[in-house]
Amino acid sequence: MTEFTERPPYLIHTNRELGLMLRGEKPLASFADAEGGYPLSMLRYLRMFDRHVAAGQILRRDSFDQFPGRPDLRLQRILYALPGEEWRMEAMIELIMRSPVWGATEERREGELLGYADWMNDWWIGQRYPITPYPNRFATSACKSASGRAPQCEMTSPAATAPRISDSSSDASRQ
Repeated sequence: MTEFTERPPYLIHTNRELGLMLRGEKPLASFADAEGGYPLSMLRYLRMFDRHVAAGQILRRDSFDQFPGRPDLRLQRILYALPGEEWRMEAMIELIMRSPVWGATEERREGELLGYADWMNDWWIGQRYPITPYPNRFATSACKSASGRAPQCEMTSPAATAPRISDSSSDASRQ
């Protein structure tokens, strides 16, 4: 990951998600924090979304997963999607929980799911991942090396033992 040297040539969605969604310009918004750890300002923002969920204009899905290496914490991911775009919620959860390494490919897919155009994803990835990917902090692996050869890795995910996704009745840097 690198520092940005220039401002993006397009509108970043962060803190603009709700307005963009209500105008039909953004199909998905994703928020994540420790369960019970959302700051008050974020809870107020989420309540604004929830008013539109109650009115049937937006759909909500909550996902809970264990933080890797922290049995005392659970990650709460709150996803909002426009009607007809709910498939993006499951695709986002699958992307985050199943990717052993987070790099340009995963970043592009996340951008697509969040509603960024290809050219926007190209710019973002060129700035953020000019060389190599970094490990996904939400997926874990157990690797074993046999007689000096490259390690054989078996992927595990915190989602395998955590409660699965539940629908609600009512970090991301470029939402």
